[in-house]
Amino acid sequence: MQRIDWLDTAKGISIVLVVFWHAIMAARSLDFVTAAIYPILNAPLLLIRMPLFFSVSGVVTGGKPRLEPASFFHKRAWPTLWPYILWTTVYVVVQGRPTEQLLQAIYDPQFHLWFLWALLLFRSLAWLLDGARLAATLVALAVSVFAFTLPTHTFSLAHTNFLKYAFFFLAGHWYGRALAEFTARHAYAALAAGIAIATVSWIADFWFGVALSGVLAGWSLAKIITDHAAVLSRLFTWLGQHSLEIFILHFMMVGPLTRITMLLPGGAYWGIPVVTGVAVVLSVILRKISDPFAPWLFQPPARLRRLSSTGSAG
Repeated sequence: MQRIDWLDTAKGISIVLVVFWHAIMAARSLDFVTAAIYPILNAPLLLIRMPLFFSVSGVVTGGKPRLEPASFFHKRAWPTLWPYILWTTVYVVVQGRPTEQLLQAIYDPQFHLWFLWALLLFRSLAWLLDGARLAATLVALAVSVFAFTLPTHTFSLAHTNFLKYAFFFLAGHWYGRALAEFTARHAYAALAAGIAIATVSWIADFWFGVALSGVLAGWSLAKIITDHAAVLSRLFTWLGQHSLEIFILHFMMVGPLTRITMLLPGGAYWGIPVVTGVAVVLSVILRKISDPFAPWLFQPPARLRRLSSTGSAG
């Protein structure tokens, strides 16, 4: 099946937005007052970044024949489950958290790695419910609209986000290619419509509407960048292709980088984008350095991968 290259650009955009938000969080936790423009820009983007990421992730794995159980586990589940288990353990140990959180990670992750947990569940739901696509999508839609109305601390972060974003992954997985084709043909109109609907939804406090129209705008922008800004497109595509290590590693970097920024003149004005950029690049560099001698840090060990390939072939 033909790959939609500009979706990698969209994924790269979503990853930058995630790191951008965590850089702002680090500054707040350290009582570092930054330029007001960054929180203002971030407010609507908070509603868009993860829907954008999960919608693209759904499209990438969608539109293919349903896998047999063993093949599904080895090709879809295990490559996500392995780094989730490994890096949850790393963060528990490094941060000195109670070991009980290792067990809790099965049903309610307490780290930023909740996205791997959710991605695994979304892929499993898409596989299990493949025979009831429309019904499952409509139920997920209703749940997502409801979840966006919930007060902040109604459920845990992971559970709330699971309810919010399941629709975006499932709709992308089952129907996203049709929307991608429409976006590719009408990118400018779709971008204008997405921005207009997001603005109206924002004024009306309809947060699901902001998220949904923001995804449309994000896809459209990614297509326009791919068509007309080759250098920028290659950058975001590169970031999208390195999303795993950026998601996993950046969180341990934004705090120390922010502390350094606080000591430098003018850091309140340039700190957030610089911390974002440096954390992103360092994450990829560390993956490049570790892969030759420890590839198992981000993908299942070689022996298990060989067994997976053998099982899938059989």
